[in-house]
Amino acid sequence: MQEWFRAFLDASKQRRHDGRLAFRRSCSYYFDWVDRMTKRASSVFDVPPDEAVEARADAAAEADVKAGHVVAHETVREWLARLVKGEKVPPPSA
Repeated sequence: MQEWFRAFLDASKQRRHDGRLAFRRSCSYYFDWVDRMTKRASSVFDVPPDEAVEARADAAAEADVKAGHVVAHETVREWLARLVKGEKVPPPSA
């Protein structure tokens, strides 16, 4: 059984005698546990970006825009509205 859950159950048993204190103790322990778990997990957003890769991606995107390989916002908006209505339409292309 998880340590935090055992503590919560123990606190629940004590709640019958001293409800407010036991509830505060169990909530505090739970929130501490959540804090510890979230600090352990890392995110892809925590990784520093590779400047060379970012520069190449930006250059490729700017070249696509200059070449006209873009779809207008209104066209995409209309396409999405049709999808929401249940129509099966192909995605817009440049």
